[in-house]
Amino acid sequence: MHKNGVTFSPYAIRDTFAIARLSEKKSGVEISSPQGTIWTDAWGQAVIPSLNEWQNSRIEVDANKLPQNMTLANGTKYLAAGHASVSEVDFKVLNSRRVMLRVKMSNGQALKKGLTIEDASGNYIVTSVDDGHVFINDAEQLSGLYAIDDNNNRLCKINYSLPEKRDEEAFYEEINGVCQ
Repeated sequence: MHKNGVTFSPYAIRDTFAIARLSEKKSGVEISSPQGTIWTDAWGQAVIPSLNEWQNSRIEVDANKLPQNMTLANGTKYLAAGHASVSEVDFKVLNSRRVMLRVKMSNGQALKKGLTIEDASGNYIVTSVDDGHVFINDAEQLSGLYAIDDNNNRLCKINYSLPEKRDEEAFYEEINGVCQ
C-alpha cells in the first residue's frame, strides 16, 4: 500500500524497495530491476521488490516491448536507497498519434513533393514527400494543416479525419487526406 493505491508484487518484498510508475496507465509494461523482471499493473505501477542498499540500482523499462504509440522520455533510472527505505521512480511516457497522410489535391493528383506543411498558427510541421505523403508525429495536437506554395502563401487546407480508436500496435496510422 502506498500513496497512489495498492500494488502487488510477484516477488517477496524486502526492507528496501520502490514503486515504479508510468505517467500513463498501461498494464503489462516490462521493467528490469535488481530483483528481476516486473510488470506494471492496470494503473501503470509496479513494485520493485528489492533495491541495493547504499549503491545505485538500475531500473529500466524495456522499450522494445512498449506499444508502438508510446515513447519514453527516459527509460533508465538509477536509485541509491538507504536501508529500509521506500523509493519512487517515475517514467514519463510520451504518447503520440503518428499518422502518415496520403494527400491528394481536389483534382485527384498527389500533393506536390517538397511543399512546406504548416499548422493553423503558421508553425512548420513537415515537408511533403513522394506521392503526397506527409508524416505527422502528433496528429491529435494539430488544429489544422496547410500546404504552403513557393511564394509562402497557403495553397490549400489538408482535410482528413482520424478514426476514433487508434491502433496501439502500429507505429503510425495510414490515412487519406484531401488538400482543398
